[in-house]
Amino acid sequence: MTGGCSALAPRQRIATATVNVARVICEHSISFCHCGAERRKGRIRRVTHWQTTLAILAIFSASIVVAEDFKTINGKAYKNATVSRVEPDGIVLKSKSGITKVYFAELPKDVQERFHYDSAQRAHFTADREATGAQQNVALGEHRLGATADQFVAQYGAPQDSPSLDKNFPLLEGAIHHSYAYEGWRIRAAFIPPDGPAVRMEYSKLIKGGVNPVIQDYELEAIMNANTRPPTTWKEIAYNNPDSPNKGLSKIFEGYFAGIAGEKMWQRSDGATLWLRSKITVRLELPAAHEYEAKLKAEKDEKARQSVPQF
Repeated sequence: MTGGCSALAPRQRIATATVNVARVICEHSISFCHCGAERRKGRIRRVTHWQTTLAILAIFSASIVVAEDFKTINGKAYKNATVSRVEPDGIVLKSKSGITKVYFAELPKDVQERFHYDSAQRAHFTADREATGAQQNVALGEHRLGATADQFVAQYGAPQDSPSLDKNFPLLEGAIHHSYAYEGWRIRAAFIPPDGPAVRMEYSKLIKGGVNPVIQDYELEAIMNANTRPPTTWKEIAYNNPDSPNKGLSKIFEGYFAGIAGEKMWQRSDGATLWLRSKITVRLELPAAHEYEAKLKAEKDEKARQSVPQF
């Protein structure tokens, strides 16, 4: 919504349509009952039809979902998005590119007012959330992989999402994606919807003048330490691209040339993996990421089977 006015015309048309529907239903109800107005049975029938009219209007109004354009104060646009949930600190948008939470602090004042944003309520909500997050962090250690979106915000600040990047190059199909800019790094995370943990992440440096994009050993160690859940440990393993269809000898050659290119892999003692890709990207994932992919594939296959006509 580029200001708060882009959705006004659609809402006016919907309101007009609703009034017209109400007028048609009411006229039909009155004409239907007019012939029996002198009888008690007719009066009962009129009351019944008014109840039916109100019920139809309620269902009709509740079923209306308007797609709108939202635009943050930084100029980031979300096209044809619907509001799936309103929270004290932001709104959750659903669009073709996925599900994204946009914080009220990123939105214009008229949008904040439209959704009755209350900074005091938000502060109270944030304090409760941070207290909960602190308790969870004590239990989870300092690791990032497996944390929630709220915990990421507490650590890295509001997300700076790239809907086109997430749509064309998703970390995990069907997941909720968020990107964070943090001290010269871009951190992407894929969360299990609707409010699940991050099960796949990527770290890479923000490209700018004078910055070496190659990830150094001490930087890799810092990422590894931030994603170590006590008492788990990491150990280097043979290269094994989980996305590769190669097998047997082809797999061996793939691992050999990947090693030449600087590809390395580690496994955490609880099954999580860390993958240094071409020395410029670090990818981490939990076993739950592949479980989620398998679940989506099974659902897709089942849907395809059910769509086969009865010949």
